[in-house]
Amino acid sequence: MYDAFTRGDAEAALDAFDPEVDWDGRNFPDGVVGRGRQAVLDHTVHWASIWNDWTVELEDLTPVGPETVIAYIRERGHSDAGVVMDERHAELYVVRNDRIIRRVGFSNPAEAVPAARDLGLLD
Repeated sequence: MYDAFTRGDAEAALDAFDPEVDWDGRNFPDGVVGRGRQAVLDHTVHWASIWNDWTVELEDLTPVGPETVIAYIRERGHSDAGVVMDERHAELYVVRNDRIIRRVGFSNPAEAVPAARDLGLLD
């Protein structure tokens, strides 16, 4: 999914998500909880509209359970208002049948593993 996204193949990146994916984007200011690929698309389009030269780099992908991985992400960009973003965060993904069925974001990467534990998703 990240490889497709970084090479600009939005269709392939979106195809990694189950059509009924549970999307929790509350780790971002103005982020929402949504359902379905449209929620993923809405979040991505909105976030991309804020930042110039927006880049997303997958720093690490850590399996933490049989169907669960945590992605550690670095995002960079700047806004027209002069705000510079250089943020590292984590995203917990639950994968079933080769599709992402749930995504939960964490502004503080250290919160991802305890949340996975609380949700019963760890090995």
